[in-house]
Parts: sequence; C-alpha cells; structure tokens
Amino acid sequence: MELDEAYEIARRHADAKVEPGGSAVQIVRTELRDGGWLFFYTSRRYVETRSFLDALGGDMPILVADGEARTVPPNELGGLGVPIHPGAT
Repeated sequence: MELDEAYEIARRHADAKVEPGGSAVQIVRTELRDGGWLFFYTSRRYVETRSFLDALGGDMPILVADGEARTVPPNELGGLGVPIHPGAT
C-alpha cells in the first residue's frame, strides 16, 4: 500500500476518535513497519502550543495494513523507544 492511501485511512481513523467539539487531530510522524504504515498523531492545538494541557490522552499510534486501520498499544509493537509527542522528553 502506498503512503498517500495509508495516510488518508489513518487520518479518517484519527478524526473518528474526536468527540464533537473536540480538538482536531494532526498526524505528526509516519513510519514504515513490517506490518504496515504506522502513524502517530496528537491534537493540532498541542502542535501549536506544545502545552501538555492540549495533548491528547491515550493517543496510541495507528497501524494501517491491508487497507484497514487500528490503534496499536506500543507494547504490541515491541516498544517504540521514542516519545509519541514531538518535543516531549
């Protein structure tokens, strides 16, 4: 599957997680893994402010494989070893 197709699937999956009136989401990093494309996302507000108060809670990465998207706990991926939010330590 090509990146642009996987990106659209992941974006729709992430957008569906937002409650009405909630913060819009933004994909901030993409990785190609053996199992498919892995997308990391957070709120657009967090990207703008870098305030943890604007970060999403429980925003597990989205794995897109075979045209399907699902959220994946980091331990299922063997650990990521990097912060999910850009700029986080």
